[in-house]
Amino acid sequence: MESIFLLELMVILILSLLVLFVCNYLKIPLIIGYIISGILAGPFVLGVVGST
Repeated sequence: MESIFLLELMVILILSLLVLFVCNYLKIPLIIGYIISGILAGPFVLGVVGST
C-alpha cells in the first residue's frame, strides 16, 4: 500500500518536472504548468493517480 503511494508520488513529480520544463521553454507561467500536470496525472486523462 505504501509503495503504491510512493510510486504514484514519484510519477507525479517526474511528470510535473517535464511539464514545467516545457512551460519554461515556451515562456508559460509555471502555475499553468502545475495545473496542466495535475490534469494529466488525474484519474480522467492518463489515470496515473486513482480516484480513491
